[in-house]
Amino acid sequence: MLRRPGSPVGRRRGFTPVIWIALISVSGVLVLTGAHMALGARSSTGGGGSQEGGGAAGGEGNERVPRVLLQGTGSDGAEAALRQQQPSLRPDVEPQVVGMRRRGGEAAGGGVAAAAPAGSAAEEGAAAPEAEAWAEQLGPDSDLATFAAKGTHCVVTPTHGKIALLFLTHGDLPHDLVWTAWLREARGLLPRSSLAGEQAFCLQQCDDAGDDCVQQCGRAAACNPLCLEALRQQLGPSRSTAVLQQQHLFSVYVHARPTLKDYKEPSVFAGRLIPDRAIAKPGTHAIAAAAKKLVEVAALDQRNEWFVLVGDTTVPLYHPAMVWQQLMHEGRSRLDACAHKEPYVARKRSTPAMRSGRFKPERHWRRSGQWFMLNRRHAELFAHDQEVAHTFSKHCYVGYDQQEGRQRDCASAEHYLPSLLAMYGLDNETTCDPAGGTTWAWQAPIDGSKDSPVPKTFQPGHVTAELFASLRSTVRRAPDEQHSGEEDAGLCSGWAAAAQAAHEGFLDAAAVEPDSCFATLGSTEFLRDDPYHGVALSERCPLLARKFSRHSAKWVHKVYRSCSAGLGVLSCSQRLTDRDANWWSR
Repeated sequence: MLRRPGSPVGRRRGFTPVIWIALISVSGVLVLTGAHMALGARSSTGGGGSQEGGGAAGGEGNERVPRVLLQGTGSDGAEAALRQQQPSLRPDVEPQVVGMRRRGGEAAGGGVAAAAPAGSAAEEGAAAPEAEAWAEQLGPDSDLATFAAKGTHCVVTPTHGKIALLFLTHGDLPHDLVWTAWLREARGLLPRSSLAGEQAFCLQQCDDAGDDCVQQCGRAAACNPLCLEALRQQLGPSRSTAVLQQQHLFSVYVHARPTLKDYKEPSVFAGRLIPDRAIAKPGTHAIAAAAKKLVEVAALDQRNEWFVLVGDTTVPLYHPAMVWQQLMHEGRSRLDACAHKEPYVARKRSTPAMRSGRFKPERHWRRSGQWFMLNRRHAELFAHDQEVAHTFSKHCYVGYDQQEGRQRDCASAEHYLPSLLAMYGLDNETTCDPAGGTTWAWQAPIDGSKDSPVPKTFQPGHVTAELFASLRSTVRRAPDEQHSGEEDAGLCSGWAAAAQAAHEGFLDAAAVEPDSCFATLGSTEFLRDDPYHGVALSERCPLLARKFSRHSAKWVHKVYRSCSAGLGVLSCSQRLTDRDANWWSR
C-alpha cells in the first residue's frame, strides 16, 4: 500500500520514533554502568598505590616553594604602587610579604597565610625551616633569578622634584626647536639621590602559579635583572616617543591667547596649553593674572618644586642637568621682595585705596622684574591668594587716576608678587634679584630720547658664543644695593666646573649595566654622594636670557650645537639632524 505523503512511518504498527529513541537510550546507560563497575573493581584491588601517590603529588604541588626567596620588608606606599602596577593580583595575595608566603600557615618571614588543605600541616612544618635557611643565604650580592610568572615584577619609584617651566606668550613660541632639543638632552636622566630610598626598587617574585609571592625592596633588589629591565623600560627614553615623556626633570605649561587651539607635534609644547586662559595685554593686570593661572595649574602637581616663568623670546643659558641641579640646591625664590629706597621702589605707583585687611602699601610695597623662579612654598601662596590679587586687579593700572588726580604707571607684573610675599614677611626668603634669574642687555631708546634704557632685542647678527658668555656673567641688582663690579664679574665664572659636577650627579636610566650596577645602584654611598655640592653657582647668576627675536632662533640653535663654541647647552654636533635640516631650509 502506498504511503500518503506526510504520513508517519510505522503508523500501521502503532509505534512512534520517540519510543524507539527512548529504548536505545536506556540500553546505552545500562552498558556504560556495567563497564564503570568493572573498572572500579580493578582499581580497588591494584590501583591503591597510584591513588595514594597521586594524592602526595597533588599536595606537593600545592606547597611548591618558589625558585627565589627574598628576605625583606615592605611598606604601604610600595604596596599601593604594586597594586597599581599589577591590578590582576588576587585580593587574597598580599604583595607586601616578608619572606615566603605559603598556604595553610604563616609565611617564612611572618606573612599572613591562607587556609591549608586538610592533611598538609606536617609537610608545611617540615618545609618552613628549609625555606628560612634558603632565604637567609641571599644577600645583596646574590644572583637573583627572574622568571615570567603571574605577579612577578619590579616597580622603580624615584623620589625627586621637578621644575615647572611656565611659558607666558601671546601664542607664538619661536624658540620651539631650541626648547625641544634642550628637553631632549634630559632624556632618561635621574638624580642619584632619587634612587637612594628603600622604596626606590621593589621586587616581587612569585611561583609559576602566582600563588606564593615574596618581595624585597631597596639596594638588594636594585641590581636584579628584572629591576634593571624595569628601569630601562619605565624610565628610559624608550618609554615614549614624546620628548617631554622621555625626561623626568621638567614639566611644561603654556598660557597663550584663548583662540589658540594647540601646538603641532612634535613640538614639546603640544598638548601643554592650560585650560583657563585670557588675553594678556601688556601694561594691564592681565599679565600678572596669566602668570598666576600658570602657577595655579602647575602647583596641582606635587612633584613640581620650582616654578619658572619663561617668555616667548627666552632661551636657556645652561644644560638642563645644570639648571635642575642649581635650582634644587637653592632655597630662596629668585625675585626681589626686599625693601629698597625711593625712587627705585616707585611707591608713588600705589594708592591708599589699595589698603585691605592685611595689605598695607606704605609697608609692603615692593618692586621686581616680571620674571621669577619660585620655590614651592611661595608658589602656593601666590596660587591661593585672593585678597591682594583683587586689590591689584582693581587699583593697579597705567593711566590717569581721577581720585588721586595724577598719572599712575602701576604695573602688576612688577609689584603684585613681591608685595604679596612682603605682606607675609618673606622678604628675606628671596634673592633680591630684580631679574628673577632671567637676564638681558640694555640699550638706549631707538628714538634717541633721554628715556630709561630698554631691553635689547637680539637679531641674528648679535648671536655669538661671546654674547652668551657675557650674558652668563651678568648680575642684575637694584640701584641701592651695595656691591662690587669686580666681584660680580667673577661671581659666575665657575660655570664649567659646575656643569661637569651637574652631569656627574645623574644616572642614565638606559645606560646602567649589570657589571657596574653594584657600584652604582647597589651602593648607598654612591647614590647619596652629591658632586654639585660646593661647586654650585651663586643664586644671583642668571639661568635664562632674553630677548631673542624670531629671526635669531635658528642662529641660537646653531651656536648651541656648535662644538667650537663649547657652551654645553646642547650636545655639540658637526651636522644637523634631519629635523633640524628641514627647519633650517624653511
